Parts: sequence; structure tokens; C-alpha cells
Amino acid sequence: MGHTDIDGQISTCSSFKTLWQAETKGETGLHASGVAMCMCARYKMVCPTGVGDLQKGKQYVLLWLSMIPVLTPVYSYAKMDYVIMSGTSSLGLQNLFVLYDIACQWNINFKKWMAELPSHLHLHGGVGLSCGVPKLHAKAHKLVCQCEYAIGIQDGTGWTDGEGIK
Repeated sequence: MGHTDIDGQISTCSSFKTLWQAETKGETGLHASGVAMCMCARYKMVCPTGVGDLQKGKQYVLLWLSMIPVLTPVYSYAKMDYVIMSGTSSLGLQNLFVLYDIACQWNINFKKWMAELPSHLHLHGGVGLSCGVPKLHAKAHKLVCQCEYAIGIQDGTGWTDGEGIK
């Protein structure tokens, strides 16, 4: 796996606390700076294998492959990608709609980061990928970003507000 750290990444939307915190993780002596979770926005059910600690730097995740534990390296910012893809890869989805507070920034490098994940976590066979920003967070984005990522105008999202994970 290659380097997927966001060091030096400049936000193209707003001055997001989330991006700033990603740069300062680990400076307080914490083992984890947060938790990433993948859940169904409609039913608010946590996806199997869809939870992980957010940590800066190279991390190792214990995977079970054919009942044999294997340590696999996972890199910093891609940790969110790992949690999302791990939580959804076994669901047999035709379309994956990712709601994320900073979807406009996450979406920029997602395909590059996904390519660095193990192949069983890739989107395969014409699975459609879209992303958006939950309703509560949309107004913190620039207008151009709101027009592209606001969940209220995305096809297939219905009346979902995307805030159930909070």
C-alpha cells in the first residue's frame, strides 16, 4: 500500500476542523483520535465490520483470512476508506451512496485510495458510487459544494438527513 496521508492537503471547500484535526492527531498522546463507523443511513444499522479507530500514521489491522489471522497495514486518512469499504463490500450493493461530513474533500482522492486497499474491498462490477454531505453539515460548505453534495438534492436519498450516525 502506498502513502495515503493527507499531510499538506488543502481544503478546496471550507476551513474544516476535520481536516485540521487529521493533521494534529496523535499529538495529545491518544491511541485513537476518533471512531469511524459505516451504517445504513435509512435504518441506522451498523454495517458488519464497519467500525474502526481513527489514528494518524501507519496502522495495522488484524484481518481473518480463511480463519488465519493476518496483520495488514492500513494508512492514516485511508482508514475512513477502509471502514467504508469493509462495511459495505459484503452487502452486494448495486449503488453505494456515501454520506460524509467532508464528502467534497474525501471524494477527490477516493479512487486512488481505494486502489491501495486489498482487492476484496474494491467496488466491483459496475457498482455505482455517489457521495453527499448530511443536511446539518451542508451549510458549512461553499455554495458550489452545496449544489453538488447536499443530500436533499441527490437522487435516491429520499428524506434521509444523514445525521443518524451522530
